[in-house]
Amino acid sequence: TARRQSVDWEAIARLIAEWRPQLLVVGVPRYADGGASDITRAALAFSRQLGRRYGLPVETMDERLSSHEAASRLAARPGRRRRTPPGVDPVAAAVILESWFNQPRVNAS
Repeated sequence: TARRQSVDWEAIARLIAEWRPQLLVVGVPRYADGGASDITRAALAFSRQLGRRYGLPVETMDERLSSHEAASRLAARPGRRRRTPPGVDPVAAAVILESWFNQPRVNAS
C-alpha cells in the first residue's frame, strides 16, 4: 500500500495565500508502462481534495522520470562528484512544472 503521510493543509493554505495561484499542478507517479499504483491513486485523491479545499482548478501531470531528470541535472552541475545528488525533490517538482508549461494547450476562445 502507499505510504500514509499527513497533509500539512495549513502550510499549503499559507502558500496559496502568499502566491495566489490561479491553478495548482500535482505530479502523479505512474509505472513505466503508465499503469496506476497505490501511490498513483493517493496522488489523484490528494489532487481532488486540494481542489475542493481551496476552490482552485487542479491539473495533474505525469511525473514519470522526473526524479531521474532532476538527478541528472543536479549531477551535471560543475564540481559535483556524488552519484546521487541531494535535493532531488525540489528539482523534480521544477521538472514537472516545466513539463506542464511546455505541453501544448488548446485555445479555449
